[in-house]
Amino acid sequence: MPPAVIASICLLLLPPPASARVAPDPADIREPSPVPSEIDRLVADLSSPRWSVRSAATEALVQQGEAAYDALRAEFRRTRSYDVKRRIRSIVEQIFLYAEASTRGGFLGISNERVDHSTLERIPPGEYWVLVRSVVADTAAERAGLRTGDYVTSLNGEHLTVNGVDFVTWIGQQTPGTKVKLGIRRTELQDQQIVDREFQIEVELGRRPVSRMVGDPRGRAMLDARQRFPLWFQREFDPGRTVDESHAIVNDPAWTLQPTGAGK
Repeated sequence: MPPAVIASICLLLLPPPASARVAPDPADIREPSPVPSEIDRLVADLSSPRWSVRSAATEALVQQGEAAYDALRAEFRRTRSYDVKRRIRSIVEQIFLYAEASTRGGFLGISNERVDHSTLERIPPGEYWVLVRSVVADTAAERAGLRTGDYVTSLNGEHLTVNGVDFVTWIGQQTPGTKVKLGIRRTELQDQQIVDREFQIEVELGRRPVSRMVGDPRGRAMLDARQRFPLWFQREFDPGRTVDESHAIVNDPAWTLQPTGAGK
């Protein structure tokens, strides 16, 4: 092969000088898509076709508190779904009432009775147990598997003592989201015999539902907050008044809270 041809081939194989290289067009550079936050994912779940997903997202967003306002506001103004708008209004109302009425304590979700040795001989002297009279639906207690008739015998590994911490007061002093270990004594039927079973469960405390605050010492603050909420919501979320201000009801066909068919 002639030397001139070989030289030409070598020149073609060499990389172009830096000055000759074409810089990428900034318009062609794509920023990586931001990873959705937990709140963003929960807000997206409000549009799920599955009622159980929407319901779980609703509860979780209430637990997020005021930190969820921006994402909820953006979704409220973006969506055309009346169902989602009403659900967002319900979430925001609960967050607003919690904040305004200072109802920030933990909530287990049981009605209970304190019993001791004078009431039930099998309770050691000097201790008390908490009898679960009923379990409130969709609360920390129900999710943890507490049942009517259970006894709570210990708190975070310590037996409940007559001269020690008051169980109900202590729960109310905790922050929603606090994880608590409870000792449980349960009487149940096994192999046609009645047996007592003792075990530990972990419970993540929730917020006290607004519906449970009636008669609360903070009731005056709650009533005041309820009166102020409609105008506040209209100003902050719904200046066009696209959502009726009355509370959602199950027979409102535009507000499908109840599970139906395969959407459960």
